[in-house]
Amino acid sequence: MLMSSKHTKRGLIYVTYCLVGFFAIPYILNHYNVSYTPITAILHILILILLVYTLYQYRQLDGVHEINQKYKENRQKLLLRENELNSLFDNNNAYLWTIDFAEKTFLPSQGFEQVYGFSRDEFMKNYELWKDRVIPEDMHIAEEHYARLKSGLPSNRSFRFRNGDEEIRWLDAWGKPIFNEKNKVTHLTGVAYDITERKELEEKLYHNATHDYLTGLPNRKKLMQHMEDEMSKCSENKESLAVLFLDLDHFKFINDSYGHNVGDKLLVQIGDRLQRFIGNKGMVSRHGGDEFIVILRYRAYKQFIKVVHGLIETFKTPYDLKVEDSTISASIGISMYPKDDTTIEGLIGKADRAMYRAKEQGKNTYRFANPELEEAEVRRNTVEQHLKRAVQLEEFEVHYQPIINLVTGEIFETEALIRWNNPELGTVMPLEFIPLAERLGIMSEIGLWVIDEATKQTKLWQDSGMNMRLSVNVSNTQFEDPLFSRKISTILSNNQFNAEQLTIEITESVLLNTEKASKTIDHLRNMGIEIAIDDFGTGYSSLSVLNSLPIDTIKIDKSFLSRLSEDQNNVQLVNTIINLGTTLNSKVVAEGIETPDQADFLKESGCLYGQGFLYSRPVSPADITQLLLKQSA
Repeated sequence: MLMSSKHTKRGLIYVTYCLVGFFAIPYILNHYNVSYTPITAILHILILILLVYTLYQYRQLDGVHEINQKYKENRQKLLLRENELNSLFDNNNAYLWTIDFAEKTFLPSQGFEQVYGFSRDEFMKNYELWKDRVIPEDMHIAEEHYARLKSGLPSNRSFRFRNGDEEIRWLDAWGKPIFNEKNKVTHLTGVAYDITERKELEEKLYHNATHDYLTGLPNRKKLMQHMEDEMSKCSENKESLAVLFLDLDHFKFINDSYGHNVGDKLLVQIGDRLQRFIGNKGMVSRHGGDEFIVILRYRAYKQFIKVVHGLIETFKTPYDLKVEDSTISASIGISMYPKDDTTIEGLIGKADRAMYRAKEQGKNTYRFANPELEEAEVRRNTVEQHLKRAVQLEEFEVHYQPIINLVTGEIFETEALIRWNNPELGTVMPLEFIPLAERLGIMSEIGLWVIDEATKQTKLWQDSGMNMRLSVNVSNTQFEDPLFSRKISTILSNNQFNAEQLTIEITESVLLNTEKASKTIDHLRNMGIEIAIDDFGTGYSSLSVLNSLPIDTIKIDKSFLSRLSEDQNNVQLVNTIINLGTTLNSKVVAEGIETPDQADFLKESGCLYGQGFLYSRPVSPADITQLLLKQSA
């Protein structure tokens, strides 16, 4: 790199002087005839040294100038980079910063003013003034961040601060320490970002994920988090936690009558009303559909039960729906932590089942989880789950109980009775699973399966020369099916079973709707099927109904026989039923015969048929076959 003209001229002058001096000395000495003495030689040598030194310095001066030139260029590049970096942060809600502990100064870039809304000069004079703008709730985060940096460790923390307009903003601060040669922190430097918009978006996304879109109430996810926190607090403070499961009564009627828009409007108003009532005493969440869950932590039971009554009363005020009927009630189930359960799912489940009991017992009320009832509820739910698959898994069996001719002692008919053996539950009695099957709407399917199996088996006996009838029970839901008689006809046709060998047993409650029952009975009897009234004397039938309907068999309920020796009235009732059967030209079958005395009484009273443990329990087809073979031997 060439030197400047100023330095070039000065260097050339020095060199010229040295050259002139070096070559002029011999000439001058010769001109004046002066001999070349040691002194002149030394002078000549000194001039030569001066010439060499001048040339060396000239060269060094050229190198220094080159270094200075490079320094200026690099400094300009660094300044450009620094300006670009400052511009990058200062224009993006961010700023660079440095703290000098020796000078006790805080040096932020220009972007600081955009983020904080204060002049940099105010903060540069006090290197810890930035901490005064941190909100008190987040001060521990900022202090921990600052202490970590001062200890020599890099740090990144997010906390809130108040800007010049007193708005609360979010700051994401990054920093690292700078050490001197003694490994002591002398400076802190870093960058800080205003992340308020990002935080607001995150909070909005979190709110949407943890709150119900319609009512704005906490959803199931938020409920779980809250319950976990509340259960921990209860354990620490020796308090109780109540889970209230609310289900609206007849909400389906609102939806069906006025439309889903009105239903949604009602749910929103209920959510608002519940929140206002509960306030800071607990949390209200929407569990789904028309179900809400309220979580309450309490110490005094009286105070808690007052809140429960208040919830019931809250629903009585009409809602602003612009429809004719704008009132609704709720049924509430309550479980307690830790008394009823110590798990979240367990508490919700028990409160849910208690709510169903509240509905079954009149609605618009509340019920507590009850251990005994809870056990029965769990058993019922378990049975229901297995019951739905029992037909497909071929878990049902048909057993048969002989109906005996009391005079001859011979079997003239068998009653088909369903039995259920489940691998997990064991033997489940009909009294337990039949009501559940009716509630699930699968009793008709099960009943038809029984008739199909029983007619197939009885046909096998008949084809083997064992001539006898078959009697089958049908449920109310089966009998009330408009296609019932057609379905029976199809089964009999498929199995080639003689309809005249079949008796259908119905309960007295079926006869309440005389007109409907009469049509079905007529259809069945036209096919040749006989009709029997099961458990007679325990239901609602009257003599006028019996007289108007063609009943072939009356079956005396076993409860009358069990008390024959204890109650003379029962003796008279049994005799009356037997005489009624004779008058109506109907067979009379006594159920539940367990002793010879009972059998003797019935024969003396004119009852020709009976069944009971005295003769045989309900048994498998193979056992019935053995009884029939023994009878014919």
